[in-house]
Amino acid sequence: METLQLRISWLVDGLPESAGIAARPPQISDEVVKSLADLGFNKPRIACESVTSLAVKKARSAQNHVEFEVPVMFGDSIVRLRGQGGVELIADGRYVVGLRLAIVQPIETEDNSFGGGSGGTQFREDSIRGSIATALGHYTVLGTSVVIPPPKKAGSGPVQYPSAFVVQLKRARDFPAGGGDSRGQESVDRRR
Repeated sequence: METLQLRISWLVDGLPESAGIAARPPQISDEVVKSLADLGFNKPRIACESVTSLAVKKARSAQNHVEFEVPVMFGDSIVRLRGQGGVELIADGRYVVGLRLAIVQPIETEDNSFGGGSGGTQFREDSIRGSIATALGHYTVLGTSVVIPPPKKAGSGPVQYPSAFVVQLKRARDFPAGGGDSRGQESVDRRR
């Protein structure tokens, strides 16, 4: 068994410079930014990242489940990035990562409030589902979509932002207890 980290980056194109951080190394590889440019992304910014550690069984066909939900400030609203799926070891040190990723945001109710009112809290969930085969350390675009935040003012039209989900799977770093190398070491399976 080894401990891996699954990093999910939600990139959104067209955000103001005050929102998120620029999509560039070391957070996102130049190759990913170039491939997104081929899809029409001009200046993608990282709206949110989630890193989840999981202990992966080395036996083939072992299912290693991951699930997370994190709040994200998006414009004037709080949305949630939700993910669930699994990681499986396949031949040649490659892994299959299968995920369902969703952006969950409040929607306007009958009384013109967001996510509340007499009808209770209501949310819209926009999601993608996909799987990739990847080597450790590689960045891969799992999928692209659009996100439409709630309008800032009543009566204003919706704004649509292209977005992408980038996945990276890598070995987790170990940090020894008490006085060890504070930079950490990559996890190694010592039972080989």
